[in-house]
Amino acid sequence: RQSMAARYWTSLLLFCIMVDASHAEGAAREPHPGRRVPGAQPEPVEYPDRHPLQRWMVAAHVEKQMTGKAVGWARELPKMFMAPTKDAALVKRAEYFDAYLHAPQRAPATAKRLAAEGAAPAAQRARRSSAPPNLADHNLERRGPRPGEGRAGPGRSRTFERTAPVSVASPPLLPPRRARAQPTGWCSTRS
Repeated sequence: RQSMAARYWTSLLLFCIMVDASHAEGAAREPHPGRRVPGAQPEPVEYPDRHPLQRWMVAAHVEKQMTGKAVGWARELPKMFMAPTKDAALVKRAEYFDAYLHAPQRAPATAKRLAAEGAAPAAQRARRSSAPPNLADHNLERRGPRPGEGRAGPGRSRTFERTAPVSVASPPLLPPRRARAQPTGWCSTRS
């Protein structure tokens, strides 16, 4: 059996190999233009009283570009990473920076996308009309479900024919309970 630390290092090594392989395939990834990592980052801090797998803690500071009328860069809340060693904490922080900087970008607004593709302006596109040009051409009486068709919903898919009510014979009347009671043998309550 492997110890907890050995399993951790094995999984970390396999993860690093997978990350290196994925970076080799997609080496041409471009960073997100509205995100950046400031140059000064805090050093990892050791907490000897913590669990061995959470002994080292490091903060990751990132910034994003402000939107709207605001100009500049806003610092996001720091993300904390814990690891058993100082190097492992730094590796976790570096992986976070890479994922943050290369986050998928949102598609531009529809109007901007259509303009970039060279689509026809709104004046040249065919518009939807709210009503048909000639109402006489359309059969307005034939709206809704056809005979034999049901609408969706509970109890609307079947149609039942009305039948005459069925008379149910009433059950036979029993005599009162005292009259039915007949003391027999050993189970009788009377003596």
